[in-house]
Amino acid sequence: MWKRLGVAILLWCAVSTAQAKVFDDKSELRPFLDSVMQIVADGKFDQAISKFRPYMTMPEDQIQGVALQIKSARQQAKTLLGETIGYEYLGKKVVGESLIRFVYLEKTTKSPLVWVFVMYRNDEGWVIPSFQFNAGTEEPFYRDYDPEE
Repeated sequence: MWKRLGVAILLWCAVSTAQAKVFDDKSELRPFLDSVMQIVADGKFDQAISKFRPYMTMPEDQIQGVALQIKSARQQAKTLLGETIGYEYLGKKVVGESLIRFVYLEKTTKSPLVWVFVMYRNDEGWVIPSFQFNAGTEEPFYRDYDPEE
């Protein structure tokens, strides 16, 4: 049912040559993502996308197209998800010196949405090459993530 209605959304953005803003230090990542998720929890999805858009490494025209697709799918699925009522930080997975995956739960009145942000340190700093969000039921638990900062 989730797939049929486009609720289970998976977005893996290809790393491109587009110039992205960077975070200088990994200590900036979690507070930034917390602020993005607070905007999502406030029901301002477009503003959340706008906030992390400059750090994405994909071309702007692709980002705009993806944002429109996601917005449309979220509107269609609203009856299944209900209203957003908050968010929760679930944890992170550090792989080596240059890759971190942060996981958040978007709480809705009817079903969970799991957000995953992949952060990559290139030669200029930390960027967001990909993110995804989905119904959160495909992976039973994110037990391999460290819940503490």
